Amino acid sequence: MAKIDFDEAKSWVTSALSLHAHDLIKALASRYQVSSSTASATVKKLEQAGVIKRTGAVNRPIFEAASNITVMQSYSLPLGDAEQIWQRDFAPFLMQDLNENLRKLISSSFTAIANNASQHSQGNSMHVIAEQTADHIELTVQDNGIGVFKQISKTKQCADLAAAAALLERSNSAIKALAQKFDFFLIEANGMHYPEQAAPAVDTETEELFEQGTTVIMELTLS
Repeated sequence: MAKIDFDEAKSWVTSALSLHAHDLIKALASRYQVSSSTASATVKKLEQAGVIKRTGAVNRPIFEAASNITVMQSYSLPLGDAEQIWQRDFAPFLMQDLNENLRKLISSSFTAIANNASQHSQGNSMHVIAEQTADHIELTVQDNGIGVFKQISKTKQCADLAAAAALLERSNSAIKALAQKFDFFLIEANGMHYPEQAAPAVDTETEELFEQGTTVIMELTLS
């Protein structure tokens, strides 16, 4: 029996609402090739998760975006224009209530991280998750390259990966400057973290699309 990946549905519905506000259950059933009852149950879960809300008559609901928004996209590397990608795939659905300075920070940060993955990761794929609630906005960018600490180690001829991470900590790099602009910033690559104090206290099972590469997480508190 066909099933609906809930995380994927959260992203899909964000862009689908503009076309299917009046027939969301039918559109969801068609998209995932599931029954109307399965699609209806998923819509209820999306409502409970704060992703969508319904108005209108009980038998003719109209759906619209609520406070919790998720957008997921995957890209082949190298990328085209990262700023254009952000404006096309993410900006229309996120940051509607943010001031101009925060909009620019999020946009420029995505562009910087995406361009770095495109130009230096030596990978061929990148996955992006953007999440916004009433309280925070979070970006996660993953690539399947060699890992940023290995890349720094090769470029700077460091003794080992730990030395590469320490070099990033000491330097006045663009990454360090970027990290200081966020309430939470974390790079995971090659079994290491930057900044070190942001590393999880214990190993946890994190959902990663790639077995290798670099994951960058950036979070801003909005309230």
